[in-house]
Amino acid sequence: MFGATRAQIYTRIYLPAMLPLILTGLRLGMILCIIGVLLAEMYASRRGIGRLIFTWGEGYQVPELLAGIVLVSVLTITVNEAMRLAELHVSRFYARASTA
Repeated sequence: MFGATRAQIYTRIYLPAMLPLILTGLRLGMILCIIGVLLAEMYASRRGIGRLIFTWGEGYQVPELLAGIVLVSVLTITVNEAMRLAELHVSRFYARASTA
């Protein structure tokens, strides 16, 4: 590799090549993590937005229930889109660097 050290090979070749895939995995894992936390809060917690959504659903408090669902949905979509844009930025950078 033209005299590069092992650390330089990893940081300048392997990491930029793997970064789009790592960000994709983090984005998908984040979505599943949010769903898992909400489900755990619904059934095993005394506090949290998941427990509130569960309580509002059982009590037929539709406006509060819809507000909680919309809040969680908007936050999840916002975080997902931010990570997707970061992934797109890294992918474009990697594609530009590999063609040069």
